[in-house]
Amino acid sequence: MEFQSCYDKSKVTTFLGQFLPEDFAQREEEMILPFKAEYLRKVTLLGRVPSLDNLRIYQIEHGSETDPRVSLSREAFRLMLKFGVTRALIFFISARSENYRFSLITLEIKPAGKGIEKRYSNPRRYSFYLGPKAKTLTPTKFLIQKGRVKDFADL
Repeated sequence: MEFQSCYDKSKVTTFLGQFLPEDFAQREEEMILPFKAEYLRKVTLLGRVPSLDNLRIYQIEHGSETDPRVSLSREAFRLMLKFGVTRALIFFISARSENYRFSLITLEIKPAGKGIEKRYSNPRRYSFYLGPKAKTLTPTKFLIQKGRVKDFADL
């Protein structure tokens, strides 16, 4: 996959089949947003990986021209909570930009006293900005050259 190209769902699913473990199950399903979102417009489940603790892969279309990484992540975490998802790879795309973001986000939920404690991954740490205006040396090194993911720690 050429990371300096515009987002192409068919190329992305081919890449995922080569990058993720062999139990990656491609499944395209449009999801209904269970809340009113400021940025998220359309969410599509692209597949799952049972061996990576049921990792879900989503394509999320948003309405921002810029790259509001923290705001998008906040809404993605909210979506994960509603769907009971703790690990997700997300392609954030916008019709207003040629570039897109590929992020790994995780959510840890633990009992804490009478309530629950939520721990969110850092949206800046596990994310790559891709597309025609992006620098792609690092994503190519970590997403292509290292080969297929072996386990979640490897991811």
